[in-house]
Amino acid sequence: MTQLPPLQSLKAFLMAAHHESFKLAASELHLTPSAVSHQIKGLEDLLGITLFRRHNRQIKLTPAGQMYQKVVNQALTELTSGTDKLQRHFGHNVLRARIPPMIAADYVIPNLSYFQQDNPDIELRLETSLQRVSPERDDIDIMLYFGEPTNNTELVFEKVLPLSVTPIMTPEYYQTHKPSIEELSQHRLIHSSMASDGWQRFFKAFDLEYQPKSSDLWLDSYSSMLQSCCAGHGITLGLLPLLQPRLDQEELVRPYPTDLPIAEAIYLVYRKDRQQSPAINAFNDWITELLKTLILEDFR
Repeated sequence: MTQLPPLQSLKAFLMAAHHESFKLAASELHLTPSAVSHQIKGLEDLLGITLFRRHNRQIKLTPAGQMYQKVVNQALTELTSGTDKLQRHFGHNVLRARIPPMIAADYVIPNLSYFQQDNPDIELRLETSLQRVSPERDDIDIMLYFGEPTNNTELVFEKVLPLSVTPIMTPEYYQTHKPSIEELSQHRLIHSSMASDGWQRFFKAFDLEYQPKSSDLWLDSYSSMLQSCCAGHGITLGLLPLLQPRLDQEELVRPYPTDLPIAEAIYLVYRKDRQQSPAINAFNDWITELLKTLILEDFR
């Protein structure tokens, strides 16, 4: 079996090759020039190959040295990257999670201390957004995803929460206008640019007339739609059971018992090769239980 060189010798070799100087390499590595020279001489003896030409305190890579520089640089880069991924996948240090803003504000953040109590060795970093990105990005480990599963075979989609939609408005708006469900399209409707056919699907499912109007509002996030609705700007479609806290607080009302189950749901999404990650499993278990107890029980 080939005897591999010591890691410190390989690092000294790369640094000396980069600077073409033992002295500068020694400064970067916090060693003496003689120590760097000794490590590289030991590396050459082990390989039986001359890696540097030495002349009047100047060094230049030999053709063999140039080839080996590429090999060692690639190997150490992959080793560094692989070690980092291993620590992130199976370690208990940092877990980066992306959560829709409404779930984060209403459910996750108020109960975050319980996760930290049970998992003191996990540093949880939350990002709140509804953007449709996936943990294919290296800087996201797990996300709560609103939508439908994709065909990406590298990802796991675990359904956490089925959803339905229902028309909602402020109590004041309802008391002032008291629209029947058949009259909804005559009022200003608040639409989502992310699910632009939401109202159209709702009206079609209940055989209601639908007439788009130039006065309707189009907003780019569910949070913006709720804010606009709470400000009395019109009627929007609320997501059940996520909406329940606002209904309980009477910020908004759902005047009709009618709701429409939708294909979109809330999913936990993470890479398939991270199914055994203790940090991901801990977050998965915690947030699944949290949403079931806080949302579904309230909704019942």
